[in-house]
Amino acid sequence: MNPTVKYALIGLLLLGVGAIYICFFSFKYDTTITFVAYGFLLFGWGFITYKIIGDYLLRIKNATTLKIIFIGLFLGSIWLFSALADNRVAYILKYHPSKTTVATVLTTREESSFHGHANYATLKYYTATGIIQQEIGDVNNRYRAGQSYLIKYSMDEPDIFVVIKEVNID
Repeated sequence: MNPTVKYALIGLLLLGVGAIYICFFSFKYDTTITFVAYGFLLFGWGFITYKIIGDYLLRIKNATTLKIIFIGLFLGSIWLFSALADNRVAYILKYHPSKTTVATVLTTREESSFHGHANYATLKYYTATGIIQQEIGDVNNRYRAGQSYLIKYSMDEPDIFVVIKEVNID
């Protein structure tokens, strides 16, 4: 097999695995899953750019263009697959069977990241299939331990949900 085709297939396979991780698991706010997915994308684009595009650009001695293409493809794919993941979650909550229930905030935490600090809250709620504990991003730092929220969750995939509003339970 031609080495260029081999590298292209390996790169596409790695990109596919990274895309699946992002599209199907990024809503879980799991740092490990995110880093694994980004790693697959990074190595996938690495195989493709440095073997296929790189052969041509290095012959004309233009390594800077190769780096710019690599970074653009990597960041662009993160943006694209994240947007697809958000659309998937919105589609599931809009068109698949869903129910509402009350979720309680168990804990909140702050995590340091590349962009500064990120806040997360862990919600617990009951579904027909059992108890779900799911982490959610807390961009506005609005969640506090013990608060209750009305949520809408997918009956097909109960760990996919959206917070509707805060409720007071006496």
